[in-house]
Amino acid sequence: MKKPALFAALLLAMAPAAGHADAGFPSRPIKMVVAAPTGGVPDVIARLVGQHMSASLGQPIAVENKTGAGSIIALESVAKANPDGYTLLVADSSPLTINPTLYKKLPYQGMDSFEPIAFLGAAQLFLTAGPSLKANSFREMVAQAKAAPGKLTYGTIGIGSLHHVMFEEIRRSAGIDIMHVPFREQPSAPVAAGTADMLLAGLPSIEGLVRAGRLRLLGVTSKARVAQLPDVRRKLADLGIVPDGRVLAEYGDYMRREIDRFGGMVQRAGLAGTQ
Repeated sequence: MKKPALFAALLLAMAPAAGHADAGFPSRPIKMVVAAPTGGVPDVIARLVGQHMSASLGQPIAVENKTGAGSIIALESVAKANPDGYTLLVADSSPLTINPTLYKKLPYQGMDSFEPIAFLGAAQLFLTAGPSLKANSFREMVAQAKAAPGKLTYGTIGIGSLHHVMFEEIRRSAGIDIMHVPFREQPSAPVAAGTADMLLAGLPSIEGLVRAGRLRLLGVTSKARVAQLPDVRRKLADLGIVPDGRVLAEYGDYMRREIDRFGGMVQRAGLAGTQ
């Protein structure tokens, strides 16, 4: 796939902006809000990181999953929390990079409402074909799409989602006409059943179906395969996560560039202000 770095989904740790911890921090449990359901990659990473934070800080880390409304519920709860270091957010980058352009109004001030803490890693996403798509590579998929405009379909979890925006950028960049099929849930099973032709997804949601021969991999969004890393990092590799140790100064600047870039993608997809 061309420009693989364009489609990296970053896992982020954030806190409410304009705050500071007290001198005895931490003196009580810390809440970690996860903008994803239980069992999703952000949730698994949050619980893994939380275990090690708890052991290091000597305080419990309570993970609280908040889903819905394009992650707005989770982000709003953290943005409006007391900025004392006891409320953290773990999410992928899409709520911060896509939502400011996608939504007409948000109940918080974008990145200005949060204090960056750390990149937790970059998640590989896989372009995956179901049995209805007779292609074995990204190049073959593009060729088929050009031969039959408007016939191929891709599934996502909904309009304005990260995967919808990514597919629209693929469609525009490759000059192909493919149709969006939104689902209420992760579309790996529907694509495996032939309801749509392809999807973009993280490793945990497709691995079993790929091994069973019900889905086929056409491409991956990273430049290299995930290395087999020892100890805790091995667990991240098993989830398709490349650990990232970016420092705070780079984090804030990078996120603002990502907001500009993904905002442009939302604009080109004709989705700006539609939600």
